[in-house]
Amino acid sequence: MDIYVGNVSFDATETDLEVLFKAYGKLTSVRIIRRNKGKSEGYGVIKIENQEAAERAIESLNGRELMGRSLRVQKWTAFHNPYTFVPSPPRRKGGFAGDFDPLECGLDHASLNDGCWTGHIPIKLTTVTPLVLLKDDGRERDSKEHQIYDVHDHIPESSLRGMLRSAYEVVTNSRYGCFGKEHEKQLTYRIGKKKKKHPKSPADILDSSLKPAQSMNQLSPADRLFGWTPQGQGKDRGYKSRLRVVCENIVGENAVSEDNKKSKNDKQQGIIQHFKDDGTLPLTILSKPKPSYVYFYVGKNKQGESQRNGLTKEQAGYKANKGLRGRKQYWHHRGLEEDKQKQDYWKASVEDRTQVKRKERYQEYRRPDKCPDDQNPKGWQQKDGQNRSITGWIKPGVEFKASLYVQNLRREEVGALLWLLTLHQHYKEDHYFRLGYGKPLGFGSVKMEVDLTDPDCINGCLPLANGEDWKAYYATFDADTVSLAKLAPNQQKECIQDFQFAMKGAYEQPNFDDLPFISGFLQVLRGPKSDAPIHYPRKTSEPNPDGGSFNWFRANDDGKGLKLSLPEVTAAEGLPSNPSEK
Repeated sequence: MDIYVGNVSFDATETDLEVLFKAYGKLTSVRIIRRNKGKSEGYGVIKIENQEAAERAIESLNGRELMGRSLRVQKWTAFHNPYTFVPSPPRRKGGFAGDFDPLECGLDHASLNDGCWTGHIPIKLTTVTPLVLLKDDGRERDSKEHQIYDVHDHIPESSLRGMLRSAYEVVTNSRYGCFGKEHEKQLTYRIGKKKKKHPKSPADILDSSLKPAQSMNQLSPADRLFGWTPQGQGKDRGYKSRLRVVCENIVGENAVSEDNKKSKNDKQQGIIQHFKDDGTLPLTILSKPKPSYVYFYVGKNKQGESQRNGLTKEQAGYKANKGLRGRKQYWHHRGLEEDKQKQDYWKASVEDRTQVKRKERYQEYRRPDKCPDDQNPKGWQQKDGQNRSITGWIKPGVEFKASLYVQNLRREEVGALLWLLTLHQHYKEDHYFRLGYGKPLGFGSVKMEVDLTDPDCINGCLPLANGEDWKAYYATFDADTVSLAKLAPNQQKECIQDFQFAMKGAYEQPNFDDLPFISGFLQVLRGPKSDAPIHYPRKTSEPNPDGGSFNWFRANDDGKGLKLSLPEVTAAEGLPSNPSEK
């Protein structure tokens, strides 16, 4: 059983807590929660093997004084917030990682340049949790009414492109591709019944090097590869993308070959899993961004480090010396992959299983049915304007193929793409990208990799050639006479090394994996370090039919609240279900 120990002296050590608790039973672990630099957060987590012993320890030690502080001891029930933030430190000038006008450096669209790579990279995506891609039927929908959606049986190219851009933006620490005007407004907070304004807006504390580009000479790595459209009036017309996504046919055992003369419905049946009894599944309400909640969104500095716990809203608010936490990312829900979980978590049924715990997990993606009452003795499904329902999802285990057609890519650009596509070769752990709708609920984890089974990939070589090779090829139009050079495995490795070297040099970090945006990004793709469940904050362990997420935030904020900041992305701990002394 895990025990939360709060109000711990900053000078206390794990040994001090161990001496205090070991009299009550065998301790499995003793840990004081610390920041990356080792400074105590003022609380710890004790694991006692025997539950009865743990309960005795809570009863006896709650309120006990240690080093002049009265300890708060209670059962620790932890969870992870569905989103976290990958740090985006102030950017450096010059080189690949900096800003420059690509047209002035020969990265145009009119010719194939020597020293740059053009061609395509075949890729394969495999779903490991259900994939939900809502189908727009073109009809006008009332946002105040409950909406039911069918789902695509393919990946729209715009969805895959958006996922790729987001990942590329993070690992190159590019400028934010989107940071709306609404963030220029100063946000308010309450102290009792009084409403106050924070001194600065979110836009004010975002470093200028990270704000969306305003001119061609401000284009960052992601802008130069995926394109840029100017915001507002200006002389620059924008810059066309040098990467084009083309999604191809579905492969694998769940697909139906085009050679088969089967109907579209038969083909969809092999890909889409519909719910039993032709029902629709009411999804959990997806929370809207709340940048006014400063404990989650505001960092203590421009590096995006989490603020210490216990600050008031005024102390933790938007101020000139603060920074944003970073780029918002959604965790991969580790342990819920189709090949790892055995408790029918993703059972294709509209049945309400939200109140049944299976292997430390509740059904988080379904909105709980309303509890029975006199008028509805069996309860009823909650379907209103706050949530959506779906008719099915793309099954786990379905494979999709696509190609990334690129033009005039520098070695570092090729390297950045290949590093993203070959994570399974560089690290022992599995890494999963997030795609589609409902990512906070666990939907849309996919494995993405280079497809070396593509006919154009021979002996591990990729169908990419430089400008000189293309010129020779087009001079004859004879593939038998002039064969296009391929990007060989050793050249691919060199491109990845060039990308890593450029990023290490720009941020003066000898180890690529220690760059804060790299280590954070990899952690998001692996999932949190601890096995605590992932769901929106709530005070109960099981989903509440009445919602009540605000109760957790209220408990964290009030006079007895712990005023906890969102843990850093690489931290091991989650958040407690009860963030209060009460």
